[in-house]
Amino acid sequence: MSVYCVSDIHGDLERFDKLLEKISFSEEDTMYVIGDVVDRGKEPIKLLIKIMETPNITLLEGNHEEMMSLGLDPIHEKRILHIWQWNGGENTFRQFIRLEKEQREKILDYINDLPDYMEITVGGKRFYLVHGCPSDDHRTRIWERVEKEEDYTELNLGTIIFGHTPTIMYMDVDKNDHLRIFHGKGVIGIDCGCGHSMIENRRLACIRLDDMKEYYV
Repeated sequence: MSVYCVSDIHGDLERFDKLLEKISFSEEDTMYVIGDVVDRGKEPIKLLIKIMETPNITLLEGNHEEMMSLGLDPIHEKRILHIWQWNGGENTFRQFIRLEKEQREKILDYINDLPDYMEITVGGKRFYLVHGCPSDDHRTRIWERVEKEEDYTELNLGTIIFGHTPTIMYMDVDKNDHLRIFHGKGVIGIDCGCGHSMIENRRLACIRLDDMKEYYV
């Protein structure tokens, strides 16, 4: 029984499947996906459905899930839909509207109920999981970015695991210029650029909370 965190898969189902194989993910394990499953990649809807249908994988809300939810809500102006599509949602939108009505409704119910942070304990250690930045404010939690030099230990939240900001922004690369997981003051950033095709040597990163072992595909 192990507990894993991954974030910002952005429709890259192939890479996600390779990661599950690499960590030998089983029904006894638990995984938290810290936002941004959809948009940009080739198979965002298939990936989202796979996560929905896997009971031991929990998805947290990212800014792209929020854009999808708002963009598909008929009460909002069409410009909201266009903003989402412009921010990488076009492929997600096209795949979504091809689904049967019942499946579309299930997906919308699912993303509308996503938590935007979680506090968990693994092996006696506390972790705070959030897509963007720890805060009491919803928008900050999914949209704002962790500052490299800020000391987040003062928040007394345990270790903060976050995504959203590719770790190249913190200049965290290995000797081969591959993006790697960022370790700051009380925070660990795990978005290694999987959803950004313009980032050379991007990777999908995963961290096992039991022993903090890192995995990359």
